[in-house]
Amino acid sequence: MNLRRFDLLLLVLFVVPTLGAVCGNDPRDCHPACFTWQTCESTSGTCVQARCVVADDCGPHTTCDGSGRCQPIPCTSDAECDDGLWCTGVETCAAASADSPRGCRAGTPRCASGVVCSEAYRVCGTCAEAGDVDGDGVRSVQCGGADCDDHDPDRYPGNPERCVGTLRDGGSLADHDEDCNPCTVSSAVFDDGDQDLDGFPSASCTNSWTGSGPPGCDLNRVSVAAHLVAGRDCDDGNANVHPDQPEVCNHVDDNCDGVVDEGVTVAAYPDNDGDGVGAAGFATTPKCPQDLGNGWEAEGNDCNDKNAAIVPGSIICGASANAIVTCQSDGGWLDGLCSTPQQICHAQPNGTGVCL
Repeated sequence: MNLRRFDLLLLVLFVVPTLGAVCGNDPRDCHPACFTWQTCESTSGTCVQARCVVADDCGPHTTCDGSGRCQPIPCTSDAECDDGLWCTGVETCAAASADSPRGCRAGTPRCASGVVCSEAYRVCGTCAEAGDVDGDGVRSVQCGGADCDDHDPDRYPGNPERCVGTLRDGGSLADHDEDCNPCTVSSAVFDDGDQDLDGFPSASCTNSWTGSGPPGCDLNRVSVAAHLVAGRDCDDGNANVHPDQPEVCNHVDDNCDGVVDEGVTVAAYPDNDGDGVGAAGFATTPKCPQDLGNGWEAEGNDCNDKNAAIVPGSIICGASANAIVTCQSDGGWLDGLCSTPQQICHAQPNGTGVCL
């Protein structure tokens, strides 16, 4: 119902208009009634724009312009035009016109002409006449039954949940609540929501919900987010991946908690020169044990990770003839001398040193 129809409703509720009557000082006395941003001009008996100082001087959905006149605020969405009534249909927002200065267009009434519309039950006719509008064999909740949506024949208590395929209206089964229970997103009768038969519904199977939250959901099988219930199986093509699966180190999120290989990795150091010793002084990276030896090592004590010939125990020549520097087991260097003063350290092609 747009604002003009709302004003007309007020007219019917509060006054009995007289065709051709001068409206006096009450805009509701005009026929048809004035818009909410108008007032009645007593001298002409017509609706004219109301004068204002601030927007509060005007009616709903209006503002006060620079000339001190109330002006309608054009709608920007269908929701702004919604009158909150089921029987009047869905109001829409379109371009402004003389009949609808805000642009709100009345919806198409739900019920045929002459048929009583029940706002309380959201049915055309009485419950005795229309207790099962969608013909699914279950009466609506409003009429004492258990059907949570009496306008959807694919939704009623006891209807098996499905996840793959389409509804009769072309909608997706994956996000449709077939059984009026948002906590169930798949059914044991069908395996289309559990392709790998591991007992957990796929994360692609969802149900929407409204209100404070669906009660009684098994949070091991489903996750509950903002207005959405979804299965917790993150890989419905692999029976070894589901919420109850122990996490193993295999680069896969085995237990579907959103983390890969948590709690089962080892600290590893990069081994850039391939000598089997990790680089000293580097931060560790979590790796699976089977990844060690392939560019990663559990020990980080390589004094020079750019030279495969240098590992703990290797020496290089120092500043003087018999001076040496030894790579320690902790990855640090230690200054020293050849074993006798007569020995001289000779640098080798591979970067190490030899005392001779």
